[in-house]
Amino acid sequence: MKITGMSTANAPYDYRELWRQFSEAVRPAAPADLPATMASFIAEAMRAGRVAIWLRTDGSEWFSLAASHGVRPDDLAKMPLKLDTARLAPDVVYEPGGKPALPARTGAAELEGIERLGVGRVAAIWDGERTLGLAGVGREGAPLSPQDEEFLMCVAHRMGSLIAERRLFDDRLRAAEQETLERALGSIRHELRNVAAVQSITLENADARRDDPAFVADAFRAFARTTEKIMALAARLGLRADGAVASEPRGSDR
Repeated sequence: MKITGMSTANAPYDYRELWRQFSEAVRPAAPADLPATMASFIAEAMRAGRVAIWLRTDGSEWFSLAASHGVRPDDLAKMPLKLDTARLAPDVVYEPGGKPALPARTGAAELEGIERLGVGRVAAIWDGERTLGLAGVGREGAPLSPQDEEFLMCVAHRMGSLIAERRLFDDRLRAAEQETLERALGSIRHELRNVAAVQSITLENADARRDDPAFVADAFRAFARTTEKIMALAARLGLRADGAVASEPRGSDR
């Protein structure tokens, strides 16, 4: 899409218009495509030739390169970053090779990887409570202005809110799916207990009434019904009669 509302020499960023376009860009993106979509938006909105997005591994100090725009990362740039997250401020735009520098845990190696991407400014992807990642930009020719840095920080925070919302939605979806599965398994357990009770009663009476034709006929009918029930329960679990896992019909949606 063509981005409008960018900063010019005579006008600042049109945040309202840019946030509208940001929402339009990321709304249809699948979770796996979200970092690349964000990187492309930042590149066009800021006229930045190079953009990189790192996402943080939950609960750790490690950040992995999730997407880049305008550059092909080498092995060093692809190495995970380890940063002191306690000193990573959400309201600071960092300069990897200058000041303020990113609080790297192991010194210059991580920062060198960022510089090899051509990224000159980095802001924390912040959801209001914690750092979820990093957004970095680089531009050849015209240096980034203070309003460019402010926009980078704002869009990084917007990204943090979006990522947190998507993760919360995914967590709720998984919880709902787990609840549905537990209800289904509870129903199957109940029906299996009923089947077991019928067969148990039949077997308890088998020795004493094996010569009773009416009992034998009833027993065969009971076992036929319980066998059908077991096969139906197996089908609900996705199993074929021979014990193999039933395959999805071709073209079906899961």
